[in-house]
Amino acid sequence: MTTFMGSVGDDRHGKNLAKLAASDGVNIKYEVIPGEMTGTCAVLLTGIDRSLCAYLGAANCFTQDFLNVNTELMEKAKFFYVSVSCSQILPLAICTEMIPTKLSLSDVLLLRPPRHR
Repeated sequence: MTTFMGSVGDDRHGKNLAKLAASDGVNIKYEVIPGEMTGTCAVLLTGIDRSLCAYLGAANCFTQDFLNVNTELMEKAKFFYVSVSCSQILPLAICTEMIPTKLSLSDVLLLRPPRHR
């Protein structure tokens, strides 16, 4: 089973993501962030090249507390894939575990300090 954890706003984009993921059989655990919008991304394709223009929105607000209440899912994981939007938090949760972790290193946002609420 695939489980996706992340944060969304309480808006139509967050509801649409939940609906589409569930229809594909993905077990979703979203942290809903009041007052924040769900992140969106425009993708421009030119031949084999792509450009992304992303608004991370609620993804910037993913919390350690949310991970703490969902530890049973993490304990069952065979591997983790960590995208840039939560790269500041998730490694803290898995750094003591011997679980293979895949990191997306394709964004300069990895170089920015985390946003604190």
